[in-house]
Amino acid sequence: MKRKNIAYFTLGCKLNFSETSYIANKLEEEGYNQVSFNQTADYYVIHTCTVTQAADRKSRQLIRKISRKNPEAVIVAMGCYAQVKDRKKGQPVRFVYDRTMTKDLLNYLTTKLEIETTDALIPGNRYHNFKDFINFPNIKGGTYEYKPITPLLHPNLRPNKSILNEIKRED
Repeated sequence: MKRKNIAYFTLGCKLNFSETSYIANKLEEEGYNQVSFNQTADYYVIHTCTVTQAADRKSRQLIRKISRKNPEAVIVAMGCYAQVKDRKKGQPVRFVYDRTMTKDLLNYLTTKLEIETTDALIPGNRYHNFKDFINFPNIKGGTYEYKPITPLLHPNLRPNKSILNEIKRED
C-alpha cells in the first residue's frame, strides 16, 4: 500500500502550532508521509486563524489555492475560520469539512484526528452565528432587566423529554 502524502500549514497562536504538531505525529504513526505544503499531497491540513483580517484572508486564500492546485486532494480546515462572507469572525471549530465528503472519509478523519464531539464537526456553507440565540440585559438606571425569551417549540421535543437525549437519538 502506497503511503499517503499529507501537508500542514498553520496560522495563528502557539496552541494552533501545538495541535498541528500533535496531529502530524499521530498521522505519521498511522503511516502518512509528511511533505512540504508546496508539494503535491493527498491531504492538506490548514489550521486557520481569524484573530486578524490578514490571517482570515490568508486562511481563505490557502484553501482556494490548494483546491485549484490539487482538486483531488482532501482539505481539512481546522481552527477559527469565517464560514460566511458576511461575517468577520467564525465560530471556534475543530473541524470544518466539505459537505460532499463521503461518510466513510469523514468518519475516518474524525477518528484519526480524535474528534469525539458532534458539535466539533461543522459542515461548510452553513450559517454559524450563534450570537443570535443570546439575549443581553437591558441596562436602565443601574438595574439589569432581562426580557423573557419565548421558547421555540419543536414537535420532536416534548416537555417531558430530555433535549440532550433527543439530540443523541437524532445524531
